Amino acid sequence: MSEPLIFDVESNIANERYRALLDYALGICDTFLLVIRNGQRLDGSGLKVLERLSKFLIRRSQESEWPGTKLLYGGTAVVHRYRFEKESCEILERAATSLFHWRQPLLPEDLTLFQRSGAPWLVTVAHEKWAYFEITEAEFDCLTKALPGIERLVRRRVS
Repeated sequence: MSEPLIFDVESNIANERYRALLDYALGICDTFLLVIRNGQRLDGSGLKVLERLSKFLIRRSQESEWPGTKLLYGGTAVVHRYRFEKESCEILERAATSLFHWRQPLLPEDLTLFQRSGAPWLVTVAHEKWAYFEITEAEFDCLTKALPGIERLVRRRVS
């Protein structure tokens, strides 16, 4: 099998494309994470999302690093890992309208989807308006065929 490559998302994936992407990911991913930054409040809408997702929670932990982010100076955040299945996917689809909508204080941050192997598939750092896929060329081809309009992914050189 070929090595995964990084494909940066050139523009926010929103609305129908956002929902279609999450639906497509159901065939590939089985877990996801959301982050609550310490010292920053979470609005009622974000707390309701966490409540709706609670039955899918695998674990909650204080961490200083997760895909796409490494906190400096000993800082930590609460990282929630959930099962990704049809019902939790529907909650994610109703809670946000785009990848970059996942930002405090309205919602938890940094939606990240993980493949069944445990490897990241889609990583977001919403407050930086940055997202990327860790996929092979073949997976890129399948993704762009299944989701027309998502082609604006830029292959990043990995050294």
